[in-house]
Amino acid sequence: MTSPDDSSDVLVAVSRVLSKVLRHEPEMVGVRLDANGWADVNELLTKIQRAKHSAGAPKRLRSLPDINLEFLREVVAKNDKSRFAFSDDGRRIRAVQGHSVAVDLGYASLEPPEVLFHGT
Repeated sequence: MTSPDDSSDVLVAVSRVLSKVLRHEPEMVGVRLDANGWADVNELLTKIQRAKHSAGAPKRLRSLPDINLEFLREVVAKNDKSRFAFSDDGRRIRAVQGHSVAVDLGYASLEPPEVLFHGT
């Protein structure tokens, strides 16, 4: 699929598209997210492939390699910020943070401390 020299660039490119689709714009490839932000893995892979070959596809899609389940697992495992998670059965995938679309990730609501620092 890629040479060793450019594999990290390809992983980053795929990760960026996944972030866009699973956090902000599922309609970019026509995938459906459930109420908890999960997408069916097979549907996601099929629709990314279809979208990247469609007329008018954005460059970020057209430039992607073909993505299979093994490669998707590699992208998720090697993501430096752990942005994605597979369901326990491995049949669904979601972004774990930073959504601009309405999803319920099921995280408990906590009261922030009196003083809160952000590391950026």
